[in-house]
Amino acid sequence: MTTTPLSVREKALRALSRVTRDQETGCLISATLDRKGRAVVRYQMDGQTIRVLAHRAVYAALHQPLKPYQALRRRCGDLRCVEPTHFTLTS
Repeated sequence: MTTTPLSVREKALRALSRVTRDQETGCLISATLDRKGRAVVRYQMDGQTIRVLAHRAVYAALHQPLKPYQALRRRCGDLRCVEPTHFTLTS
């Protein structure tokens, strides 16, 4: 059975669906993390689990898809953060 990949918007909505606001830092902290403590979006496609870094999914939905070589940093430094105002695109 072939499944349709999630759209950029669907990935971003999943990334933002399980977050809490840190009142001190303003970060949106994701509850879905990988083993390294990074915010991720997970979904099934063709029987395999696909993992996408959540901050990249949110950025892509708001601006444009990132190329694999583009670095997207969080000014807050918190790997769990998906707050769009904390993102900085670097080259």
